[in-house]
Amino acid sequence: ALEQLTTIRDILLNSNPSLAKELQEKSGGGGSAMAKNQVVSCDHVVSAPILASPSFAFAADAVNQKRLEVLTDRVLDVNDRAVNMARRVDAMVDQYYSVMNAVNEKMVLLQEEGVQKS
Repeated sequence: ALEQLTTIRDILLNSNPSLAKELQEKSGGGGSAMAKNQVVSCDHVVSAPILASPSFAFAADAVNQKRLEVLTDRVLDVNDRAVNMARRVDAMVDQYYSVMNAVNEKMVLLQEEGVQKS
């Protein structure tokens, strides 16, 4: 759990320089601000781009989630149809190969029969 918190802290600090600056000022170079029980401004944490960016809010919107679910269903349906079509094409190619193989054998037999009559 501590590793995850450290990762979260690092992401927040990388995305919000003002939070990093405040933490550095409050710690005074000797330990972290949290260890000294100094409170860090909640505004800096909440306004971090990783949390407050409109790009991240897009997927959280219920309407967009519904649209994404519908799109996912359509993409899965298209994928299923493409797989079925690929199977049908493979079957048709196999049948074509079988027919061509049979025609080739018949042609060889006809040529041999023509050679024997001559």
